[in-house]
Parts: sequence; structure tokens; C-alpha cells
Amino acid sequence: LSRFRCDHVAGDAHAIIMPGFIDAHTHCTQCFVRSLTSGELPMIPRIYSPAQRSLNPEQAATTVRLIAAQLLRSGITTMCEGTLNPSHEPAIVQAIEESGIRCVMARGAADQDFHHAALYSQITDRSWYKAREGQAEKELLATEDFLQRHPARGDGLIRGAVNVSALLNFSEAYFKGGAELARRHDTTMQVHIGRDREEVEFCLAAFGRRPVERLADLGVIDEHLVAVHAVLASEKEIVVLSVNEPEVSNVDLDKAFEKHFEALNSTDDVVKKCQMNNQFIKSYWDLYDDQVCFHGFASSISSNF
Repeated sequence: LSRFRCDHVAGDAHAIIMPGFIDAHTHCTQCFVRSLTSGELPMIPRIYSPAQRSLNPEQAATTVRLIAAQLLRSGITTMCEGTLNPSHEPAIVQAIEESGIRCVMARGAADQDFHHAALYSQITDRSWYKAREGQAEKELLATEDFLQRHPARGDGLIRGAVNVSALLNFSEAYFKGGAELARRHDTTMQVHIGRDREEVEFCLAAFGRRPVERLADLGVIDEHLVAVHAVLASEKEIVVLSVNEPEVSNVDLDKAFEKHFEALNSTDDVVKKCQMNNQFIKSYWDLYDDQVCFHGFASSISSNF
């Protein structure tokens, strides 16, 4: 070190230099109402979404400046921001560039109306969804324009991504088009999945599938998908998320699980059960790229005896 000179020294011999941290999921325009959401479930349609829509572009930019300052002060130099309000986009982009923080910015806008019949209201009511004709194509064109201005592999502070926020308010056409767009531009498609009970209920009522299973049916689970939250993903859904081989379908996994559990239940010999589990895991090992997810799969089948 004595061979190198510098004009300014930060810290001392006890200081630690490390790379900037990454905040993997932010919604800056929600920051003004964070303190109002405690116990207010479902907080997203009741508080967050209306609060975001009420902001004008300058107010949206102010939220970005505030959050960027807080993140940078905490040692976070990159954030992943998602926006669903096209009128806010120019102001958000300008605020990000002014703050100097790096950002993966996923843009999109909902194209589907829906109604969720919760809990006992399903006795007389039904959940439904209806895509707004032509909206998916319009918004995907706008997203492609955004990706061209902010390429995912570019050198700018902002790298573009595809926002297909949720299965409730984005149509099948939007999901499939968004996935194709992400593949073509080698970027990510960011989806809130397994986020809350209401979403799981809606998917079971509307599609007859849990959220991740619905994504698998749509053919959008690949290396470009960012599954945001996934806190209510079942053990089987974790397995489905970890599968990247296109020839392996959720139906195949259903049959594999069913056959394996039948075999486990056919014997009370714990040693034999362990041997059967080990063989089952070995048979499917090559299908899984993420060993962390696979541990959840292993614990799932181990809990059945």
C-alpha cells in the first residue's frame, strides 16, 4: 500500500470496504403510506394502490428521491423498482438518474379487471376476471420501447425489465407476451406470486390452480422469471419454480409425487422409506438447477413418514 498515494482517505485501519448492497424489490411510490398499513388487510387494494394512483408525477419523483437517499445512506447502491403507472414513468426515470442509484426498473400496466369472492362470500358470489381487449398489446409495445431506451445489458444507471405484476390483474395474453419480450431482450419478467391469501384463493377459484401452478400452465417459468415474494408457495410449487427443463411439466410432477407417496405409505419400515426417498431424489436431481429450492422438496417428502 505504501506504493500508492491518494488525495483522500476514508475511514481508518478498522474500516471495511465492501460492494454496494442490492435491494431486490422496491415500490418507491408506496413510501408515504407505509405507516398506515398495519393490520389493514388486504392492504394492497385498500391502501397502496389508491395511494399510488393519487400521486402526481412530481410527487412520484419525490418518493424516489427519498427512498434512493435512504438506500444509499444504508450502503445499498442498486434497487429493483416496479411501476404500474405510466404517467409516473418519466418522472421516476429522471429522479433515479439524478440520485445516481443503479436501478433495474420493471415497467408495465394492468390489462385485466377482476373480482375476488373471498371466504364465505363464495356461497352466493364467484370470483371472475375479464381482459380489456387490446390493452396487453398496447402496453407490451410501450414496454418494448422502454427496453430499447434502457437495455437490460446496457451501461446506464437504469436497466429495463418487464413488469407483469400479478395473476389477478394481468391477462394470459400479457403473461405470454411479457415472457416472450423478456426472452427476446434477455431481461427479467417480474411477477408478484404467492404474496397473500387473497391471491391464492382467487387462483384456485378462477383457474383451479395455485399461483405457481398457473404460471407453469402459461409456460412462463424459466431463467427470466423473477418470482417476487413467493411466501405462500407450497412445497410442490417450490419444486415447480426450480424446474427449467421445458419437457418437464407440472402434470409430470403431480404424477411423480402421487406415485412416490403411495409407495411410502405402503410400508412402515423407516429404513426402507429413507432408501425410497433417496432413490426418488436421485432420480429427479438432474431436473433441478437450484439446490436451495431442492432442499425444500427433500424436506417435503421426508415429512410424510
